[in-house]
Amino acid sequence: YKSFIQTADCVQYLQKNISVGSNKLKYLLEQLPNFNKNCEDFSSFAQQIAEARAKNSVTQKLQSQLIELLQTPQLMETCVRNGCYDEALEIEANVQKLERLHPDIEIIQNIGKEVKSLNELMVVQLHQKLKLNIQLPACLRTIGFLRRLAIYDELQLRINFLKCRDVWLQSIFDNIPKNTPNSYLTKLADLNRINLFEIITQYKAVFSEDKQIKDGGIVLFNWITNRIEDFLEELKNNLQQVNEGSAIALILDQCMYFATSLGRISVDFRGLLPPIFENHILSLFSKAVMIATTQFIDSLFEKKWVLIAPILISTLANEKKDNFTAPQVLAEYPILAIYVNSILNAFNELSQCAPKSIQKDCAKILKKSMKQCATSIYSIKSRFLLTVEEITKWDKLCILFYTHCITYLSRCLDYTMDSKTQLINLSTIIDIFEDFNNSKVKNNNDNSNDENSKSNHVNSINNNNNSINEKKDQINNDDNNDSFKKIIEEVEKSKNNENLFKKNNPYYQAIKDENISKNLKEIEVEKLSLQSKTFK
Repeated sequence: YKSFIQTADCVQYLQKNISVGSNKLKYLLEQLPNFNKNCEDFSSFAQQIAEARAKNSVTQKLQSQLIELLQTPQLMETCVRNGCYDEALEIEANVQKLERLHPDIEIIQNIGKEVKSLNELMVVQLHQKLKLNIQLPACLRTIGFLRRLAIYDELQLRINFLKCRDVWLQSIFDNIPKNTPNSYLTKLADLNRINLFEIITQYKAVFSEDKQIKDGGIVLFNWITNRIEDFLEELKNNLQQVNEGSAIALILDQCMYFATSLGRISVDFRGLLPPIFENHILSLFSKAVMIATTQFIDSLFEKKWVLIAPILISTLANEKKDNFTAPQVLAEYPILAIYVNSILNAFNELSQCAPKSIQKDCAKILKKSMKQCATSIYSIKSRFLLTVEEITKWDKLCILFYTHCITYLSRCLDYTMDSKTQLINLSTIIDIFEDFNNSKVKNNNDNSNDENSKSNHVNSINNNNNSINEKKDQINNDDNNDSFKKIIEEVEKSKNNENLFKKNNPYYQAIKDENISKNLKEIEVEKLSLQSKTFK
């Protein structure tokens, strides 16, 4: 019974829920496509995860290599900053190879860009190294690195090399102390000689003389030309401040040595040096002579020539017979002595550095000075109203000037310039005193007449003295002579007449004064007279 009841309940339950199951089956059928799609999506996602897992596993295996690749820019920067340029260039070559093999990998392209930026830093450092004091092996390595970078062609590489070496050379010149011009120019020539020769040697060792390179040889020639022009300009500017002849001679020797040393590499520029030194030496000599001439003329017009310094007869007697010893008679007139000393000082400076090529110019300068002095001396008599004593002093000044002063200075100039012929024609200067010489001849004739008159008076006095002596002898021989008193009176009368004659006769007084001073000035007067006749 119970079984039938349970069966009936089951049938009744099935009848109630069969429709619900039917609806759910319909819903299941409707959801199956979405489920299929989701399964496919899951399958693709799982595949991606599998691929990523595979990549990660490969990455894990190649981790060290990847880290090295990613650290390539840092490694290259370290090499560049530490000067390991060979290693840096190897890294750069590997990166370029990777870029060619994997042009589609972005990270490799980024690494390549970073490496190129580090190349620029390496080029700057290599240029900076060329601007230092490096020897030939270092130059060869540095230029080799720049060639391997392949950023310059051969001509640009040569130009950059010379530019960098020029910066280093100029830095050396800038550090030379400029306290004294002579030491500065000497040091400048010495450093130019050493470093220019070194740079040219390095250039010829690093770069071959390849005729296929256009303008390859002109680059070095232009650079050397510019450096020599800069040196000559610096020499010309600073040489104006050097006034000592010995310093000029030392600078000239250093410059000639510098030019000669460059002659070993076919860059001898000795021909460019003489004009610079000749102009400066002539300028110094002309300035010294002009100062001496101006001082002489000023002293002359201030009538300082009237002051005469007495000369001892022993000084004239002990005077050395030397063509280059200043005549002692010039010391009698201080303005002549000062003028001669000033010119001699100019000769002393000139003798240490003067080339023979300027001897004619020096002669013109000195001759001009002599003419100015001679003209000024000759114009004194017409410019001032002179006393008799001043005229006598002026006459002697003229004689000393054209017989001693200009002849002595002319000999000194010939000796200084080592000339075998006379450089100055003194006749044009002596012609200035032609009127003076004519007047002196006339005065000499007048003086000879005066001397004759004086001698006559002296003879008359001597005759009187002889007569007195004779009568004295007569008295001594004959003491008993009756005319003793008469003779005594005659003698006394003669003495009185002689004293009266001496007192009233100016010629006798002049003869007496002349006899006193004749022994002191006999040598000088005779010497001046002979030289005056010789020049006339």
